[in-house]
Amino acid sequence: MRTLIIFSSSHGTTEKAAQLLKKQLNGEVELINLKKLSNPPLSDYDSVILGSSIYAGSVKSKVK
Repeated sequence: MRTLIIFSSSHGTTEKAAQLLKKQLNGEVELINLKKLSNPPLSDYDSVILGSSIYAGSVKSKVK
């Protein structure tokens, strides 16, 4: 099973959480930081997990 974790992090906390989650998941897991790749190929994966920092009750615009 191929899993993609897409994240956007303002101060690094969401990135750390994504890395911890990757260690806990089975199968092939890839991390993509939206600061580096804004349009990842979702169809290549069986499941996709989104992670974002939250500011003033909203997720980052890159994740929206």
